[in-house]
Amino acid sequence: MIFSVLCLVIWLIESGASIKRALGNNGYVGRFSADQFLAYSYLENTDEETVLRECRLIRNSITNASQSNVSKSKITATMGAVIVPDQAKDFDDILLKANRALTRGKAKGRDCFVIYSEKCEDKIYDNPIIPSETLEATTVTNEGKIVAGVFELMNHGSDIERNIYESFNIIATYFQLDRIAIYYNASSDNPYDEGGTYIEWTNPFYPNLKGLVKKDYDKQKKSTLKNEFKKVLNLGTFKINQIESNKKLKYVYDRLKETHTEAIFMNELTYMGKNFGIIRYENCNINRFWTITDTSPLHIITKIISMAIYNKLEKELLENLVYRDRLTGLYNYSNWKINVENFIATTNRYPNYAIASLNILAFSKIISKYGANVGDSILRTIAEALNIDSFEGKISCRVSDDKFLLFIANKSKPEVEQIIKDIQNFVYSRYNQIRINILVGVDYHKDLETINDCLDYSNLALKNATIMNRIVFFDNEISLKEKHKSIIELHMREALQNKEFLLYLQPKVNTTTNEVVGAEALTRWNFNFEKLLFPNDFIPIFEENGFINDLDYGVFENVCSFLRQIIDLGYKPIKISVNVSRYQKDFTKYLNTLNEIRNKYNIEAKYIEIEITESMYNENVEDIANFINDLHKNGYYVSMDDFGSGYSNLASLAKLDFDIIKLDKTFCNDLNNYKEQTILAFVMNLVKDLDIDVLCEGVETKELIENLKNLGCFLVQGYYYSKPIPSEEFIEKFLKKN
Repeated sequence: MIFSVLCLVIWLIESGASIKRALGNNGYVGRFSADQFLAYSYLENTDEETVLRECRLIRNSITNASQSNVSKSKITATMGAVIVPDQAKDFDDILLKANRALTRGKAKGRDCFVIYSEKCEDKIYDNPIIPSETLEATTVTNEGKIVAGVFELMNHGSDIERNIYESFNIIATYFQLDRIAIYYNASSDNPYDEGGTYIEWTNPFYPNLKGLVKKDYDKQKKSTLKNEFKKVLNLGTFKINQIESNKKLKYVYDRLKETHTEAIFMNELTYMGKNFGIIRYENCNINRFWTITDTSPLHIITKIISMAIYNKLEKELLENLVYRDRLTGLYNYSNWKINVENFIATTNRYPNYAIASLNILAFSKIISKYGANVGDSILRTIAEALNIDSFEGKISCRVSDDKFLLFIANKSKPEVEQIIKDIQNFVYSRYNQIRINILVGVDYHKDLETINDCLDYSNLALKNATIMNRIVFFDNEISLKEKHKSIIELHMREALQNKEFLLYLQPKVNTTTNEVVGAEALTRWNFNFEKLLFPNDFIPIFEENGFINDLDYGVFENVCSFLRQIIDLGYKPIKISVNVSRYQKDFTKYLNTLNEIRNKYNIEAKYIEIEITESMYNENVEDIANFINDLHKNGYYVSMDDFGSGYSNLASLAKLDFDIIKLDKTFCNDLNNYKEQTILAFVMNLVKDLDIDVLCEGVETKELIENLKNLGCFLVQGYYYSKPIPSEEFIEKFLKKN
């Protein structure tokens, strides 16, 4: 008796039990993959009639299963058979040839039997239920249903990853696959860069397959992955043994074996001319024969998936361009505001809200010193810090340049402050070699007012933040200060036209003769002719908004008008010094404007001294040197103001041609400080050698005057002689007629 094995691969059956009943004690059956079963039977004879009878027994069993099926649907089976040892030698060969017979049967129709033949001269038994003349249209319809189903799934809802996985489930079932894996990345020119998306479906009966491809992606360099698999893609549909003998592709072969891949159909994800990923359809237990019936719909399905992914990513990219900051990935301002307003409208249970405005101190200087790339890196790090410890009610954005906003809900004031400190410290720890100061203004409310008001308040608090106080909460003091500023700015231009800025003069005295030899011009604001404001009330505001230059011209005109008045009255004119603002940048315009005003009142330049503060020449010595030379050419006297309050004065004396230096009062008031007195004596001797006059400011005691005289300083200015007084009072008190 010949010992034979009948190997059957059965497609689309509901119950393996019905097959087992048909085989009885002469065979075994097991589920192979998805809807595919593997059966073998011991037959005494392997003639055609015996094999046919065995196949019919199995089909009758399946038909009985159909009758008891709840859905009452017709269940069909296509069977591929191989006879051993006539047609196959070992198990792998049996499995391969049985699968080929099955595939040919599927191509011919449904519910038929095919016995393997080396010459592909298949013997088809029990003609297909579907007539041959309608077979092709019906087959296309079935495959079309799969394609249509995938199309519908890929366009269902916004969760594209879930849609892909569900599509893989039905694709794998229909095409009898063990694994489908996809990797895509449309955010980079190289789809295999870090940050891509990986999705995998594996046959649940083979858990050992899960994660192997992902592990391979993770451990390999993406550039190598792309280049090597590109060669495989050029082969199209292939079995792994096609590349086994190709030495150039040994690297790919080894990697496919590591992932247990036996047969693979691989496609690139492409759309609109862009390649952004790869998809693998795989069998891991048989070396499958792929037919055009398989590959054609898989090609179409790949295109559908590619289109859906690309459209989704393109939509996200467009949304990012519209709603997000391109550099940091944070919301832009408009989208941030929408999200904050929506949060407040839908979650009104939170009682506390905070809006923080963040800004980097002197960020432009950091960029100038370290470059734009470092600047961009710092901004991205701030964005990263803002996203740390995210929670419901924490929403951040980049407004522009180095300006960020942070909305925080349901946190106490100390908690808000700690969150901000953590953000600052995170950035500082990344750039400990660069001096970075993140200033923050916070508006904190029990009940949120309008977003715009809160932003205004946080910005006002930010303006009050300094390197010594980097986090400032808005409070009543800031509110009053801002109201004062608003009133000042509302009236300042009108006040200049109405001559509300009054000329005050403080005398400069020669201590050897007690004669007033000059004066410093100062100003007071007779606000609306009702209230006298001192410089501290308005000068900082003018420096901030740029009106300080207009005020300088107004004070200079008051000085020229005063000199014209005393000359016309017969008083002996004195030299009056006026300050030039440290914010003055256009020196040519400044000098031309001074000359126009002076000529208007017919005043000689020798009666006017221009005081230049140290902060003006610390960083632009060459420009200031040229400016001083131009002042001298026009006949003006030039002094260095606040000598001793900074650290660059001695170097400036060598480069700048001053006529006089004014010693700051903090430099010479401490008579008991030996070191200070020694330095003061040194400076006095130094400037005498340089042929520069010296005047000491802030003199308030007789003792100090005597000390200065002993050191050789005979020009002083201060409260000991007079505080600044109105120009009319100055005439009566200090001027003499010729």
